Amino acid sequence: MNHARLSRLFLVIGIVCPLAAAARIGETPDESQKRYGAGAPAAEGHVILANATNQVFTYMGWQITAAYVDAKTARIRYRKGRLVEEAVPQWVQDAQAAGVLNERQAKNRAEMAAKFNRHPNRANMTTVSVFKEDPVSSDEVKTILKSESPIGNWREYDTKTQSRNAVFSFAAKEVPSTLINDHGLVAHVTPTGVTLEKLSVIQEFEKQSGTPKDAAPAIPKF
Repeated sequence: MNHARLSRLFLVIGIVCPLAAAARIGETPDESQKRYGAGAPAAEGHVILANATNQVFTYMGWQITAAYVDAKTARIRYRKGRLVEEAVPQWVQDAQAAGVLNERQAKNRAEMAAKFNRHPNRANMTTVSVFKEDPVSSDEVKTILKSESPIGNWREYDTKTQSRNAVFSFAAKEVPSTLINDHGLVAHVTPTGVTLEKLSVIQEFEKQSGTPKDAAPAIPKF
């Protein structure tokens, strides 16, 4: 196959599956920007790693959030979806901007407020952009995993025992919810996205930066 035909083949692959590219864990912010375009600091409720630098990118129908430790991507989340405009009470928007409401709380209140969108008194309503997630197919999950490591390197991962199980079959319709590869990358799969992380870097960072945001407080020594 000549270089021209090979180049056309890679172009077609990129159009059909925009996430089919080189690995992203370990990349610098500059490399992420070259890959996805300009990003923006993650807003309250969108941070995926507390005390780290979090950037959000919008790329070909995907929202990609990268967390950087020592200027390298340590955790990255892929969510497929779109931005839609919704009317919500102004107080919800103000509270969220002030950090009083997290993303889930604000979403619940926004859904509740949506029932009153036809109320004649809309003076206290405001329009906000909300990211609506779409289901991710097993093929899209596999593409993300393949971009980081060959298929044969991924194993099912038991988070309780922190042990790797036997090789799973990518021919199966469903992909296991948690996997690990030979390089210590862990993938968390949900119906609406995939989060990848370098386990050893995350564990060391959380240890050095203090108690993780969602962790239970440490028991003091009496």
